Amino acid sequence: MAGENGIVSGMAGRYATALFELARESNALDQVQSDLNAFNALVASSPDLTRLVRSPLFSAQEQAKALDAVLDKAVDLARARGIEAKVHAPKGDPADALMTVAERVGADLIVVGNRGMTGARRLLGSVPNKVTHQATCSVLVVNTT
Repeated sequence: MAGENGIVSGMAGRYATALFELARESNALDQVQSDLNAFNALVASSPDLTRLVRSPLFSAQEQAKALDAVLDKAVDLARARGIEAKVHAPKGDPADALMTVAERVGADLIVVGNRGMTGARRLLGSVPNKVTHQATCSVLVVNTT
């Protein structure tokens, strides 16, 4: 078990280093810090989410319960800022889920980031690539890389 913690810590350290380097290169350290603080506040406000984040052993039902708590909190935060928010949390392929919700609500536009639009991910399939080719409404691809 002790070796397992070292592996997890090593992976977490690599992710943290990569996040820091990306934020620094994009001149977004303050924004990333703000986003991480907001995420930590969401985690701290939900016992279910705290358990989910700290342990990898959860059933789909437990994960759904934690996700519902996060979504409820996010809606509350949006409404407190005067933003109308509606939760749509379909299961399955993310691109298919976006398109299904867009059709269900009669959306005129889907906005997606361009991550995955180049290189091997484009050939293997990415969310923005699939949405731009298959959506029945307009799609705006914004630069997120």
